Amino acid sequence: MCEEIASAGELAASFPKSVNSAVLAHGSQNVCSSYMDPNPTPTIRDLYPHLTENELAEAEHILERYLALVLRIFERTDSEAHP
Repeated sequence: MCEEIASAGELAASFPKSVNSAVLAHGSQNVCSSYMDPNPTPTIRDLYPHLTENELAEAEHILERYLALVLRIFERTDSEAHP
């Protein structure tokens, strides 16, 4: 699981700071970092406590796909702006 968190951290590092807070809202990111932060970012479970485990897993998967798309869009526009 912490390997996934490292991937999320690498993904977050590639975004501009204005986008980082949204990336860090990714639920699994908070599992290892919440003990270090006195005000941890809410997890998907915190935002949607009524969802079942399957629904939470699906929501997390959709969020990961969305963030990957946002990253691709950012990288493409950044490469076009700075060839």
